[in-house]
Amino acid sequence: MTPDTALYPYPRLQTRRRIFRFLSRVAFGLLADLTITGQENLPPTGPLIVVANHFHFGDTAAVVRATPWPMEFLGGNFLLDAPPLLKWIPDTWGYYRVHRGAASRDAMRASMAVLAQNGVLVIFPEGGSWAEVLRPARPGTAYIAAQSGAPILPIGLDGVPEVFRALRHGRRARVTIRIGRPFGPFQVAGRGR
Repeated sequence: MTPDTALYPYPRLQTRRRIFRFLSRVAFGLLADLTITGQENLPPTGPLIVVANHFHFGDTAAVVRATPWPMEFLGGNFLLDAPPLLKWIPDTWGYYRVHRGAASRDAMRASMAVLAQNGVLVIFPEGGSWAEVLRPARPGTAYIAAQSGAPILPIGLDGVPEVFRALRHGRRARVTIRIGRPFGPFQVAGRGR
């Protein structure tokens, strides 16, 4: 697959994303007792695939808060657990939609193009954010990593679902973001799955 960098430029929507990055800093500063560990593991540039666990719609804001780069997100076509008041945020940020249960060729093309431009791609390999336990990763992330040759940076998020619950009780939630060491790139033989 030849990356179509003209169709999927990187970085994009920079002004609005800088505003969101600033707002994520303010929000976590006000609403959470935030600890970020492993910042020394952040590479200076891409190509890079950031992967994180996904239990809450606020996980995307946590990744934005913890990382320094412009980045593109892959996300589900439907945002099931976001409050109606906040559902406009992902569309305003701009993300590449993955159609659940199907091979999403457009998302795959976008991923390859972003990484070909030394970009940073964020994927929540579990799929959706509705479960309360860590689920097995879906194969798309490994496929993208193998096809692109980009390393993977793992990020663990803990406590994000508690932010709004704690706010209702007049307190700040304890949120921890752990940034692991990058691993890969992977070399694969053949063209199969």
